[in-house]
Amino acid sequence: MDSCSMHLPAEDSLSCLYEDSMSSPEGASSGLTRRWAGRNMLNERDRRMRLNEKLYAIRGVVPNITKMNKASIIQDAIAYIEELQEQERQILAAPGTDGGAAVVQADSTVDDGIGSPPRKIRRTTSASSICSPATHPVQILELEVTQVAEDLAVVNVRHRKAQEAMAKVYGVLESLCLNVITASVTVVADNIVHNMFIETDGIDCAQTIKEMVQSHSVISM
Repeated sequence: MDSCSMHLPAEDSLSCLYEDSMSSPEGASSGLTRRWAGRNMLNERDRRMRLNEKLYAIRGVVPNITKMNKASIIQDAIAYIEELQEQERQILAAPGTDGGAAVVQADSTVDDGIGSPPRKIRRTTSASSICSPATHPVQILELEVTQVAEDLAVVNVRHRKAQEAMAKVYGVLESLCLNVITASVTVVADNIVHNMFIETDGIDCAQTIKEMVQSHSVISM
C-alpha cells in the first residue's frame, strides 16, 4: 500500500489515483486528444454557421430557389447570374440605350462569344472621363449594398438618365477596385436601375462600400 492510500480517506485515495493517471504519459495524451477533439467540434460548428449565413444571404437576393439544400442554392444562384448577364447583353445591344455604345465597346471581348461559359466582366473607363472637372456627376436616387459572401456583394443603384451615366457608374466601381462580375440594367421611366454582383477585394463591410461610392466625385446624392 502506498503512502497516498495509507494516510488519506477513500475518496482522496481515488482522487490521488486519478491525478497519478493524468500525470502519466498515457493520461496526458488522452486528455490532450479530448481537448483537440472538442476544439475541432467547435471549429466545425462555427464553419457550418458561417456557411449557413452566406447561404441565407444568397437566398435573399436570388428570386427563384428550387430547393433549400446547399447544392441547389448555389446552382440557382449561378443560373440567376447567367440570366442577368443575358439581360444585360440584350439591353446594352438595344438601339438608343444611354451609354450602351461605350459599355458594349469595352465589353466586346466578352460579347463575341455568347455561347461561351460566363466570364468575369471588367469595364474600363479612361481617367479623363471619370475625373474631368467638366464631367457632370451622376445623380443617384437610391444606393443599396448587401454583403452576400466573403469578397462578394450586391449593389443596387437607381439614377436619373444622363449622358454616359451607365459608363460613369461602372467606372466609379472600377476606380474603387470593386470589380463588376455581372449586372442587370432596367430602364423605368426617366430612371435607370442597376443590380450588380461585385468583387469587394477584401472590403467586408457593406456600409464601407456604400460610403466609398457616395463620396466619389462623380456621384451626386
